[in-house]
Amino acid sequence: MKCLDVEVGSATFAPAAGLAHAVLQPTDDYPTIAPFAREVGAWLSVHHYWSPVDGDITDVIADRWHGERVWLEDDFGRELAVSHVVVVEPPRSQTGARITLVADFRPDHARVAAVVLMGTM
Repeated sequence: MKCLDVEVGSATFAPAAGLAHAVLQPTDDYPTIAPFAREVGAWLSVHHYWSPVDGDITDVIADRWHGERVWLEDDFGRELAVSHVVVVEPPRSQTGARITLVADFRPDHARVAAVVLMGTM
């Protein structure tokens, strides 16, 4: 994962499909985005449940991200086609808490279909 063309962490998605998550292994440059990941974690600690009727959670969290753009690259340095990258750092008071990286590998047409379907219910 990169931010401002600097590697801030790495993760392995197995599989890299759909709405996938993995444990983020931070690099020495991770502190440049850590405050923003903590903001997201604090917000999620209050909003434990999210209804799909309220919209796509990745869109909502992406709007809450106040840091620079982050992106994913493969092992060859090519940027991956993901619509959202979400970094969540839980409160430090949680024992054994890990930094989580969520990536939205869903094709855009699948997301549009879900919104259309929800509108017909």
